Amino acid sequence: MATPTLLISFNDQPHTLRMPYALLNRLIGIVGGVDGLQALSSDPEIQEAVFIQVFTRRDPATKEIQWAPKGLDDLDSVSLEDIDKILGWVGDHILDFFLRAADKATAQAQNKADKLTHLANIVTGLQDSLLKKPAA
Repeated sequence: MATPTLLISFNDQPHTLRMPYALLNRLIGIVGGVDGLQALSSDPEIQEAVFIQVFTRRDPATKEIQWAPKGLDDLDSVSLEDIDKILGWVGDHILDFFLRAADKATAQAQNKADKLTHLANIVTGLQDSLLKKPAA
């Protein structure tokens, strides 16, 4: 499971990245589904869009943008090692999101299948009891 925060160095200072749901949602929109995870490690345009979202600072109360990088040049103080860590961290969060969604859908489908089986048993029981009733 992906960690909620990631410590990197930005402008020669320790910097903690956080993954709130709103950011995860924006990143999923950029990367797409699970199939897009491969592009996260190889597509420069997707990577740039991801980094811009990850480094955009928002006011905690209003969620208004306080600062956003205009492009990768604004992030040149981030080491290649940290770049790799960020891409892995983002990918882990996206993968975890889809795995949780798949697990939930599977559980819901099983629950519905159990209810349908129960309902079918009730209907079968009613049919059996109606067929066994003597005619008046």
